[in-house]
Amino acid sequence: MTALEKLLSDLATNKIFPEDLEKVFDEISVAFLRQTKLVAGQSDYLIKEIEFYFSGEYYNHFDSYAHSNQYKTVQRQGEFGEWYFHRYKSADAYAKQKFRGVDLAFGNKEFKNFGGILIRQIENVETSQIIDGISNIVGEIIKNIGVENFHKVATETGQLAFDKSCSLHLEAFKNSFDKPIHKSARVIPKPDTEEKAKYYQRFYRYFNNPEIKQVRP
Repeated sequence: MTALEKLLSDLATNKIFPEDLEKVFDEISVAFLRQTKLVAGQSDYLIKEIEFYFSGEYYNHFDSYAHSNQYKTVQRQGEFGEWYFHRYKSADAYAKQKFRGVDLAFGNKEFKNFGGILIRQIENVETSQIIDGISNIVGEIIKNIGVENFHKVATETGQLAFDKSCSLHLEAFKNSFDKPIHKSARVIPKPDTEEKAKYYQRFYRYFNNPEIKQVRP
């Protein structure tokens, strides 16, 4: 079990003190941005920017921006170690879809926890090409693993994100130790409810690419 998987598993199964939740987000971001790579088909990527979305009763943390009550046909944020593709219905349609994104789901429905880490920017290890934007990242994944494999990754379960036999997975990979990790508020719509307002300015966005702006347009 990698450091990232252990941290996420402890969080999903209520082994973290509620008052330490945001500290654990910091620790997970280090594991994600400095100790992990994303493998999509034959290509490897560094993860450069992420955002946390989490809602859990034990932690008294009810982030309404998390998708715990949305897209109930899949409810992927209640699963652990799965890939959650936003608004997914079919692979062919998704390949052409404009509004899309991918989370690493780290929830546990038994413990009433729903969580996802949204990947906002990646960098190709071999070419150093930056793929920026949640829709562009999904497009890169589909290009690398193919439509048939993509449907499997988007719908099946089995902690696929940590399964090296899966066409899309995470692996331990030490990198970017010389680059500081920055924090800021997430890139999300302005709150339209009082509950959302509580979490709108939380610093749940982490990045280690110095060219990324603190506040995205």
